Amino acid sequence: MTSEIRDDLISSYVSRFVNQTKHWGKHVLKAGGLDVYYQKPEQNTFGGRYPYEAVSHSLIRRMLDAEITCSWAAIDEGANSRWLCFDSDVASGDIDKIADVLRRWDFAVLKEGARPGRDGHLWLLFSHPLPAKAIRRFAMEVLAHAGVKPENIEVFPKHDRGYSQIRAPLSVNLKPTANRIRGWFEVPPKDVVSQLEWLKEQQLNDSYKVDLVAQRLFALDASRCRQRAASQRPANISDLKERPAAEVARMLEERPKKSGSGWLVRCPAHEDDRASLKIHDGDQRLLVTCFAGCARTEILKALRQRGVV
Repeated sequence: MTSEIRDDLISSYVSRFVNQTKHWGKHVLKAGGLDVYYQKPEQNTFGGRYPYEAVSHSLIRRMLDAEITCSWAAIDEGANSRWLCFDSDVASGDIDKIADVLRRWDFAVLKEGARPGRDGHLWLLFSHPLPAKAIRRFAMEVLAHAGVKPENIEVFPKHDRGYSQIRAPLSVNLKPTANRIRGWFEVPPKDVVSQLEWLKEQQLNDSYKVDLVAQRLFALDASRCRQRAASQRPANISDLKERPAAEVARMLEERPKKSGSGWLVRCPAHEDDRASLKIHDGDQRLLVTCFAGCARTEILKALRQRGVV
């Protein structure tokens, strides 16, 4: 009976897995399948069938006694999480690939909930909560290094800010195909006390280390975004030296053709015999357009080769 489990083991479990004590999910097996009812203070209690209760030691003990099955919120009220979880509902070996990458990076991982035909959950527990956005960016990098497609694995938290939840470790799985198996961790003996004692002794991963990786990835993402934008932007945006259009036109052609407010010259980016490049002065910088369809990056490269910019 869980009444014999020490309070410190329950407290340790809560500190590792429970992001919110006010919001969680209660699993109910019905004739039509498995339903999960969100438990939250302001919710309709379905005519009193599922009255609200907050997460407490008493609730955890009931869960460990298999009286109820719970799901824990993946983020807290500030969109932070105490953990990262990879979830695989198939036996593909992807969870082991992810675990190998994380161990090579010196992270401690916990594998839970595996059964025939299913890889189960892989948990990364943090020393203090991290923003879900940073956790998810870190997770995507892990998947990339593991060679695992994101569509083949569920990652929790599922969203940067939106609510998601996952079945609680050590709770009984009510899915008919699971045969009410408990979500055991694979290392310790399969009894509740041994599992809780083992969990309490497990190393928490340094949140700073995870966040540092995520912030570096965000910076790299931003740099790549700027590079893509630079490759796609018009050559006339700050890349051209501040020379008048007439001067640039004369550098390209001995006798450029006047065209409205600008000049027409042969485009240096392709073999041009029709004066396809129009050059004119913008409000603050030079503007160029090739009517033959040359990309602006190609025009800029050709102008640089000629020493015009």
